[in-house]
Amino acid sequence: GEGNLEEAIALYQKVIDEAKDEALAAQAQLRIGLCYEKLGQEKAKLAREAFQKVVDKYPAQKGTVKTAREKLALLQRAHGLAREGEQKLELRKVLTASGPHVAHRVSPDGRYLAYFDYGIGSIAVRELATGATRPLRSRLTDGEPPGECWWLRWSPDGKSVVCNWWQDEPTMKWSDFRLVFLDGSAPRSIFRGDYYDAYPVDWSPDGHTILVATFREEGNGTMGIFSVDDGSVSALKTIPSPLGRMGFSPDGRYIAYDSPSEEGSNKRDIFVLQADGAAGAPLVTHPAQDHLVGWAPDGKQVLFSSDRLGSQDLWAVGFADGRTAGDP
Repeated sequence: GEGNLEEAIALYQKVIDEAKDEALAAQAQLRIGLCYEKLGQEKAKLAREAFQKVVDKYPAQKGTVKTAREKLALLQRAHGLAREGEQKLELRKVLTASGPHVAHRVSPDGRYLAYFDYGIGSIAVRELATGATRPLRSRLTDGEPPGECWWLRWSPDGKSVVCNWWQDEPTMKWSDFRLVFLDGSAPRSIFRGDYYDAYPVDWSPDGHTILVATFREEGNGTMGIFSVDDGSVSALKTIPSPLGRMGFSPDGRYIAYDSPSEEGSNKRDIFVLQADGAAGAPLVTHPAQDHLVGWAPDGKQVLFSSDRLGSQDLWAVGFADGRTAGDP
């Protein structure tokens, strides 16, 4: 719980040495493997050895052994890919931003990072290759009161950003959507509603519609489709708070999203809905905590994160004809 994994490993080993309950010892051995796994690539060999001990020493503990085998298979596959590619993961800091809400997004071509700069009260873009940063025109008029952007998404052509612009007026709270343009031209307001919160979540691939989530103060919200062409909003589905991830499939025909499987539950599953709201179905149902990550570029798989094996892992499930195709 404190993140001291080396000390945790020593404590689990003590459990193994002293426990008379084989099920407890098997669980402790499994958790040693999980701790080594969390310690990174340098400890991957020790993680594999720890999981193998579960299989070898505790064959009667079928549930624990099953989990250990699954972890072994994942580690072995990752080890093989690393040997084939011999690629090193490198991280570099590209931006330091501050504020109560830091909205940021990489452009479709990977050249720019758009974010809200609280220092100047405007959306700004940073060119990732050079580090050059410049503000974009975000206010509709020079005399407009200050506002904030809590959520932004690039258009498919990379020429503009849609954002929710929020202002707290003395008499009412409101949020609107506005388009802010990369070329520095004047922004354009495309929607204004009396919602407490409204988020532009994703663009359709053709750039004509935006997937939106709107919330009123009483709690639950609505997933809907906003038309950039005529400004209309069509409700698709009531969604419980807090907002999960959602997004269009590459062909624009479906929407995947994560949500509690039942009201009041804190466990989330993955669902799919036709973009016109005509039909929907569960895509991933499991007692674990599952969160949507996104679509594969060809639309044949949906990626999601899950803690079903005791750690946060990336999973994929096949998708065809509006439903699951095979096991995750």
